[in-house]
Amino acid sequence: MIQPLGFVNTNLGPIQLLILLIIVAPFVVVALNRKRELTKLVNMICSNCGTLGKPKIACKGSFSLEILLWLLFVIPGAIYTVWRLTTRGKFCKSCGADKMVPLDSPIGIKLQKEFYQNT
Repeated sequence: MIQPLGFVNTNLGPIQLLILLIIVAPFVVVALNRKRELTKLVNMICSNCGTLGKPKIACKGSFSLEILLWLLFVIPGAIYTVWRLTTRGKFCKSCGADKMVPLDSPIGIKLQKEFYQNT
């Protein structure tokens, strides 16, 4: 039977559905966690450069390399994606360091005195 243009065969077997779920699930989890993390961000200080403010949440690695690996090799793409998701952290908006500390922590108070003692 000829299908109209733009329609895809949706008769997937259990193995194909499982593979699709394995591929899509990490992206759904990341999207939900990112939204939750963004609402919890507090002002922090960078122990590398002394910048005050809310950090940016990012993953190490390259998004374009991740896409390339997925397009060329599924298994390395999946491994790279999992690695990127596990390296997710709070980074300084100024210098990019992953050494952000909450302002109200003992180290944060010490860093504020160290960087801003003369102001």
